[in-house]
Amino acid sequence: MGEEVLVEISVFDITGRKVSDIESMNRSPGIYRVYWDCNESDVSSGMFFIRMTAGDFINTKKIMVLR
Repeated sequence: MGEEVLVEISVFDITGRKVSDIESMNRSPGIYRVYWDCNESDVSSGMFFIRMTAGDFINTKKIMVLR
C-alpha cells in the first residue's frame, strides 16, 4: 500500500473564485468516486473548473452546469 497524501478537490467559477470545497482529507492511492451536488452550492448555469491536488499532482477539468 502507498503513502497517504492530502487530497483536495475544489470547484471554481470562471473568474477563479472558489465556490465549493468537495473534499479535503488524507487518502491512500486508489480509485475513488466523489460527487458534487451543485444545488447545495447555489451556483447558476455556467462554466466551472474542478481542481484536484494530491501531493505533487495537480489536475484541473472544465465542467458546464446547466439549469
